[in-house]
Amino acid sequence: MKRLTFALLLAGCTADKDVTDSAVDSNPIVDEDGDGVSAEEDCDDNDASVYPGATEVCDAVDNNCDGAVDEGVTTTWYSDNDADGFGADETAQEACEAPPGTVGVGGDCDDDDAAFYPNAPETDCTDPNDYNCDGSVGYADNDGDGWPACEECDDGDAAINPDALEVCDDVDNDCDGDIDDDDDGVDTSTGALFYADVDGDGYGDPSDVIEACDAPSGYVSDNTDCDDGDAAINPSATEICDGIDNDCDGDVDDDDASVDTSTGSTWYLDSDSDGYGDADATLDACDQPSGYVADNNDCDDGANAVNPGATEYCDSIDNNCDGTVDEDSAADASTWYADADSDTYGDPSSSDVACDQPSGYVSDNTDCDDSDGAINPAATEVCDGDDNDCDGLTDDDSAADVSTWYADTDSDTYGDASVSDVDCYQPSGYVADATDCDDSNANANPGETEYCDGFDNDCDGLTDDDGAADVLDWYEDADGDTYGNPSVSDVDCYQPSGYVADDTDCDDAEATTNPGASEICDLIDNDCDGVVDNSLSTYGGGADCPGSSCDDILSVLGSASDGAYYIDPDTTGAFEVYCDMSYDGGGWTLLFTHTADDATYGSGWDGWWGDGMTTVVNTTTTNGKSEAYDTVDFQEIMLTATEPDASRLTSNTGSVHNDMHELVGTEPTTCSGLTSQGRYHYSATIVSGSYFPVATLDIVQCDSDGDSLETTSGGHYDLAIFDSFNGHGDHNYANGDIGSEFRVGGYTGTSTASSSNRVSVWVR
Repeated sequence: MKRLTFALLLAGCTADKDVTDSAVDSNPIVDEDGDGVSAEEDCDDNDASVYPGATEVCDAVDNNCDGAVDEGVTTTWYSDNDADGFGADETAQEACEAPPGTVGVGGDCDDDDAAFYPNAPETDCTDPNDYNCDGSVGYADNDGDGWPACEECDDGDAAINPDALEVCDDVDNDCDGDIDDDDDGVDTSTGALFYADVDGDGYGDPSDVIEACDAPSGYVSDNTDCDDGDAAINPSATEICDGIDNDCDGDVDDDDASVDTSTGSTWYLDSDSDGYGDADATLDACDQPSGYVADNNDCDDGANAVNPGATEYCDSIDNNCDGTVDEDSAADASTWYADADSDTYGDPSSSDVACDQPSGYVSDNTDCDDSDGAINPAATEVCDGDDNDCDGLTDDDSAADVSTWYADTDSDTYGDASVSDVDCYQPSGYVADATDCDDSNANANPGETEYCDGFDNDCDGLTDDDGAADVLDWYEDADGDTYGNPSVSDVDCYQPSGYVADDTDCDDAEATTNPGASEICDLIDNDCDGVVDNSLSTYGGGADCPGSSCDDILSVLGSASDGAYYIDPDTTGAFEVYCDMSYDGGGWTLLFTHTADDATYGSGWDGWWGDGMTTVVNTTTTNGKSEAYDTVDFQEIMLTATEPDASRLTSNTGSVHNDMHELVGTEPTTCSGLTSQGRYHYSATIVSGSYFPVATLDIVQCDSDGDSLETTSGGHYDLAIFDSFNGHGDHNYANGDIGSEFRVGGYTGTSTASSSNRVSVWVR
């Protein structure tokens, strides 16, 4: 085993532990090649690969120092005179490399004839020569394996014949002319495991393994290399201080007990943890041990505040380890100055540095005349020709009776407050006034008039302010349309941000409203001419300014008369409708209306319109279905009917037609106040998505005299209406749309068909 000599780093050393043994060893170990073995035991201390326990390799060197060279690692070679690749056994010799004329395989029974060699072919069974050196010829089967000598390569071994399996035994078992690894059919499991040795250090990579009879080039039988990319790293290497597991034992540097600490550093004990070590307490190691530092200049390792990096103080201690105590360079050493006139102010030209105050010295150094006790920095300066206060100036600005003077460069008798001089006497070009704001311009001073010219003419601190003689009015342009708000203005020499000179905007919160805009139908005075929607029809009064319904038009106008108006409910194009703007609050849009004036009055219905069969219904006497029937959104529906000649309104309860979903049986209400016409009035609120409820209908039918008409069961229709919403029967009411059909008519009864008999459907 490789022996390593090293300095052992002991963990947990105490402060008083003797750590200086390595530094004072009187018999140091000599290891010139750094292989961890002393020269005394190493047989070659100049070669790190040679030491007791090293792996012997075939290199003509005694690697393991056992006195033998290349023992057990040489190869047997045989002379091959006939150059047939096989040598005679009697010529065997040991060597690391093949001597000239030799081969690594013996067994040649006639080394003078290349036709004779182990496993040579013997195809002619009549030939008496033993070419394959197996001791048998012809048809003889000496080994009894079923193969005659002339058809196999070794008739002396029953395990060798063309049917045999090639195995790792240096024999051509299957007689195909290839031996072991040269035979593609060899059973490598009969061989051994070999490991890649990329770095050629004789140690293999355990992660790169193959099976083979013999070690292929670049492979070895060893598998203990931990870094096959570095020949200097292997189990036989010496662990050194380099952050690498050199000897592949799993431990690196100081963690490896065999590490050569001489390849590391010398560390010094730092008991007081001030970063400076004790030169008398050392330890060799790869990495800095706990409590040790690289520095060895501490003069007192028991005091943290004492070290070469410390500051020297006046404390009777050599704080910075420079060998001097309380020297002049001490941080708190004071400079003392001579005070000859004893006025407590010292002479700066006569000083001494010391920790303690010398006699006749003071800490002050500001006396300008140390021979006169009345002259010193505490004295008051006056205009008397002397530097009384020792500030280096005679009769200077600090004199008690000094005056302040201001430069008057433009000679306008007004001085520049920013350029002044404090002096005992008035300097040339200076005045006592300090109110000039531009001392380079004689026309700029407190006596001038302010103008919009970029200058503060009157020196009031404001340039081109509101008081300027030629100031302008500006108006806020909040919407950025370049037209200003006349009610929000500012007076300024220059246009403020967000302001314009114009004051004609009538809505400064809307950029599309200004005198330059075009008037559109939106109930807004877009062009600010004081007229809303001028040059356009009144809201709802024309196709160029339609409402969305009669109710919408009424809500916009506030009040309106009954009559024709334009609406565009779905913005696909305006059309004319009739609006009732007075009944029950107004805003009713006429959807359907028709009279019962068919000549064959008693034979059927008089009006019938399906989806899409619309006309312009712009009067109450227009028969038809308005385009509004499936475009106007509404919440209320109202039916009206007139029958001046009838005494009652009847419906047939047995009819398959539902008159507004079974109106029959609903009791009429009073006709008080309704003298001109009858109405069917649905007063409940219709909710989007709900059913059309029969129970909530309020039916009123009045004649021209204001009397209520009765509803009866059976008989003929005097006047009947039928309106199917989205088909017959009860249907889901969606968004106020009315579809399907509208029919109106009368049957033979007490009345006669007449254009005065009219039913209508309204919504809002």
